[in-house]
Amino acid sequence: MLKISFIAMLITTALLCGCNPYRFTVETEHPVDCRIFSDHNTVSSHLYGFEMHPEATVQVTSLAWTQYELGGYLTLSGGEGFQLMLRPVLEESVIDSGFVLTFLSSGGVRLDSAGHTLDENRAFRFPKDSQVYVTIYNEEAYLQMTVGCDTVLKRYTKRKSSDDFALKTLAGSELKVLSPQWKRIKFTKDFEMKVEETR
Repeated sequence: MLKISFIAMLITTALLCGCNPYRFTVETEHPVDCRIFSDHNTVSSHLYGFEMHPEATVQVTSLAWTQYELGGYLTLSGGEGFQLMLRPVLEESVIDSGFVLTFLSSGGVRLDSAGHTLDENRAFRFPKDSQVYVTIYNEEAYLQMTVGCDTVLKRYTKRKSSDDFALKTLAGSELKVLSPQWKRIKFTKDFEMKVEETR
């Protein structure tokens, strides 16, 4: 009986003391794990999403799949904008930011990698102070991102796929992320048979 009480006390202590303020999980239908790389006070999390304050950096990951489709609602307010890092290398910090999409509040979106600008669209405007649905499609060499009805990135790459991405708010900006859903890509089985059936 003493052993059982001791084990129960150890488990309770581990649960109470093991709460890491830099890690949290968003419990949607397809949950995502998040890690804060900036000061933990720069991010406020809740059960279905999180809010990033100015100059916050958050890793979003699913340990299950490197090929995925992710969708969620983003709301940008104030400041200079935010960055989205696709196919990064993340450990205890950002080691390699991968492809960086910078959405500027003043207008425009820019794609960079290793300090080099790969593409730029100055006409694009990320909606401010309104909720917009954003998707990321990541399959082997193919990468695509949409903001609302606009495709802002469509690219084939040799860069290795990863099971995470990161968000970073720029000076003065707040970014709300609601209901991120990380889904496995559903590959069609018996593709040849289905093609024949549609002829």
